[in-house]
Amino acid sequence: MNIEWTNCSDWMPPDDETKIIVMYGGVMIDRFTSNIFHAACELSKKVNGETDIKWTEFTKEKWEFLNR
Repeated sequence: MNIEWTNCSDWMPPDDETKIIVMYGGVMIDRFTSNIFHAACELSKKVNGETDIKWTEFTKEKWEFLNR
């Protein structure tokens, strides 16, 4: 399965309860709602300047593929 990851500095998911899967530093972290992700990206940008946090829309298929 090919999963397309989006860097949060390029494009953010909607600021709502949409479920996403998050990757930081090349390692999958967890699944969050995108409103929590917005806060995490903003904090990372303030602390680190730019950030390499990436996200993809959550689907059961992606989640199972990443956790096999």
